[in-house]
Amino acid sequence: MANLLRRRAPSSEARSRVRAKLSSSRGREAAAGFLFIAPAYILYFLFMLLPILIATYLSLNTYDLMHPMRFAGIQNYREVFADPRVWISYANTFVFTFSVVIGITVFGLIVAMLVNREFSRITNYVFRLAFFLPFIIPYAFIAIVWSQFFNTDAGIINYYLSQVGLHGIGWLSDPHYALLSVILMDIWKNIGFTMVVILAGLQSVPKEFREAATVDGASYFQVFFRIILPMISPVIFFCFVFITIGAMKVFDAIWILTKGGPGDSSRSIVVFIYDTAFTSYRYGYGSAVAITLLIVIMILTLLQFRVANKWVYRA
Repeated sequence: MANLLRRRAPSSEARSRVRAKLSSSRGREAAAGFLFIAPAYILYFLFMLLPILIATYLSLNTYDLMHPMRFAGIQNYREVFADPRVWISYANTFVFTFSVVIGITVFGLIVAMLVNREFSRITNYVFRLAFFLPFIIPYAFIAIVWSQFFNTDAGIINYYLSQVGLHGIGWLSDPHYALLSVILMDIWKNIGFTMVVILAGLQSVPKEFREAATVDGASYFQVFFRIILPMISPVIFFCFVFITIGAMKVFDAIWILTKGGPGDSSRSIVVFIYDTAFTSYRYGYGSAVAITLLIVIMILTLLQFRVANKWVYRA
């Protein structure tokens, strides 16, 4: 019996051939995997990493198309911190970001709670389409339509204000209302996104939890704040991060409605970068401002993840 087992046992040469075949098979699988993900990495390098590297290089130089590029070191960054218009643009951007993050998330949550009720299938479809449609329409069309709403003399908003005895407001021409006008339009446009995301989170909350709390005598608000809100907090956190990054880069809405005016009252930091680089042709200085924006967005995102540990529900 021992001789039979010894005869049937594979030799070391056979075992080495099996290992070689397995190794070759795994190598082919790994190569195929790298080929499949290569396009994503190439696109990421070409359209994300490479522009950042070029902008970093330009930020260390003085370049305006009229003169040869000259190395400037950190001179552009010194000018960024000393330029009052940069600080005004950042202040406008922070006001805009804070307002739209709170507004879009809160109103999106309210709409998601309303749509989550038991309606007929067609009614649910119509409601969701009505709120989500503005999100997928290009910003240029939305801004053009809202510019007519905000028109001082013939705008529909001032018309209804006059019907209740109030004076018309220069929504886009008054420095006190220009940024507010952009904020209102942005909130209206993007509510549909948070509605869809939060609605998915609401539908993932087990009904048994809500029913058990109701049986125990919990009110609607207690069920919402003690059960529903904590369980959808990861979804809300995602909305916070996503909207914050997008709001810090706002450009098209402001450019079409106000072009940053009147004065600098609605100028965002991206509008300032555009004016500096493509109107004044100061590519080095504009790149330096862009790099500071990248750093600010990274810091804000890291802070959000750090604070999230204290309020986001972990399953």
